[in-house]
Amino acid sequence: ALFMFLENLEDDADPDGQASIMTSVPATMYWCCILLIGEWVVCDFTYAGSRLAIFYVLFGIALFAVPTGVMIEEIRAYMLMAQEERRSMKDTMKKAEKEEQEAVERAEIELQKVTAGLHTSLLRREKF
Repeated sequence: ALFMFLENLEDDADPDGQASIMTSVPATMYWCCILLIGEWVVCDFTYAGSRLAIFYVLFGIALFAVPTGVMIEEIRAYMLMAQEERRSMKDTMKKAEKEEQEAVERAEIELQKVTAGLHTSLLRREKF
């Protein structure tokens, strides 16, 4: 409505210009949509109407840019968190594999000690 008012405000407005097209609120909304999608060539506004159009465009960009930026930042943060978690899991798996290998080596050493002890005790029994 404000856009329609500003376009029809001037008395010396061009009769073939936008003021003659913007006679109702729905028509004005239509032309605002044309303006917001970038069809500047078909729009010939008055000074006040062009300033309002610039405000609409900047407001429209901010209206979509801020939430989009927030969503992109959250997606990026989630991806970084997932990457860090994967790296942490790999490190944990390597550490667990290393501990398992050390446990196997200790068990083999204990088995060798027990086997050697059994072997020496069997040798002692055979001597008697």
